[in-house]
Amino acid sequence: MQTQFDKMQQTGHLFRSSVSGKKVWKKYLSSFEKDNIFRDPESTEHNCNHCNNFMRRYGNDVSVDQDFNIITLFDFIPGTEEYQPVAVKLSKMLREAPIEDVFFETFEELNSLPYESCSKTQETYKLGIDKNVKRYTQAEADQYGVVKANEVYTFNHMSLQLGTQYVKRNKGSIESIQADYRDAKNVFKRAMDEISVDTLHLVKDLINRIH
Repeated sequence: MQTQFDKMQQTGHLFRSSVSGKKVWKKYLSSFEKDNIFRDPESTEHNCNHCNNFMRRYGNDVSVDQDFNIITLFDFIPGTEEYQPVAVKLSKMLREAPIEDVFFETFEELNSLPYESCSKTQETYKLGIDKNVKRYTQAEADQYGVVKANEVYTFNHMSLQLGTQYVKRNKGSIESIQADYRDAKNVFKRAMDEISVDTLHLVKDLINRIH
């Protein structure tokens, strides 16, 4: 996934799909051909709070290639077979949806999230939590039945490294940054819709006469 995200970052622009992160997460869980119960009937092996938070915040990130095709985080073949149908379905869903906003993080926001302690001299910034460890108590082992008391378990999650060009260090919310780009897009679109070709040719002729 990091290799795919690097490819997306190299396009120079990252965007948000109109598919919400919440829908991406639901599609992720429902796309596994087999998702075993873990601990209790309400929890499966892939139903994880850290991965849920990651997918809802970053799962709908997309970019656009030079031929104006949408690129998603899931346009690759996972090394583990169980994730392959998941990647195919998530990729298809995001490729078929329009783009809604630009994607940026702010330094202040990243520094407030539980990913890492941030500094403004970093070359990349961590998105998500890559892993955590947990030691279960005897009470938890008795309750869940599938874990052993006092044994340390390592849980791996989804995380990425984001380049500094997508991290805004000046003050301002992500929403205000998106609003600025949205306004610029709307002004441009209005000009394309309302300015006739004849007017364009007239202006072009006037510019040529001045020069």
